[in-house]
Amino acid sequence: MTRAVVVVNPAAGGGRTARIWRRLRDVMAATLPAEHAETRGPGDGERLAREAAASGAALVVAVGGDGTLNEIVNGVRSAGGFASSAGAGFDAAVARRAQRWSMGGTLPYLAAVLASVHRHRAIEVVLEVDGVAEPPTPITAVVAANGRWFGGGMRIAPQADPADGALDVVVLGALGRLELLRWLPTIYPGTHVRHPRVRVCRARRLRVSGAALPTHVDGEPAGATPVTLSVEPGALRLRVPRVA
Repeated sequence: MTRAVVVVNPAAGGGRTARIWRRLRDVMAATLPAEHAETRGPGDGERLAREAAASGAALVVAVGGDGTLNEIVNGVRSAGGFASSAGAGFDAAVARRAQRWSMGGTLPYLAAVLASVHRHRAIEVVLEVDGVAEPPTPITAVVAANGRWFGGGMRIAPQADPADGALDVVVLGALGRLELLRWLPTIYPGTHVRHPRVRVCRARRLRVSGAALPTHVDGEPAGATPVTLSVEPGALRLRVPRVA
């Protein structure tokens, strides 16, 4: 490796990344000689990653959250992409509400969750998995994940493998508000997939249509359904922590 660039979003995690980076910077300096650049606002991560790749950096490192990773992947590839996870329904409604309120941090995010639960109702959609349309069904949310984690530590797709060339599609069926509140904490350990109204399948392509639902890409609001999500195997070379 001849050159590496670390792109840091100090605002990620409600400012926690800035505190962690102060400690991580010294450790990284001893193991990975690299240049450092900090983002100042939306779009900076994509621009910095694009500039790093264009100038010959062999490795671009993301230090931040899902949104930071998404920007950096897009910058390296110089085109829009799906990086870690995308979905429609409840989690996208939370992301949209949090962005509209210009909130950051755990407690404000929980406020957005509670507000979204209060307004929640299952919506009937049509899911098309690898070209096969399923009968219309009411859902709370659907997430297509290329990795196991999203949203600051939620194990949304416990068996997902970013190198297997497939998306893990997690479909949460119709839940009432109180049932949804009880279910949400189980995402962190990944036990939510045991719920009788949660199903997981693998697919190369997912289309969500029917009623208009909010969508997100790596936790960032991204319009409404209909939407088509697909995976491009081998599109990006990644270095990720080894999971036991």
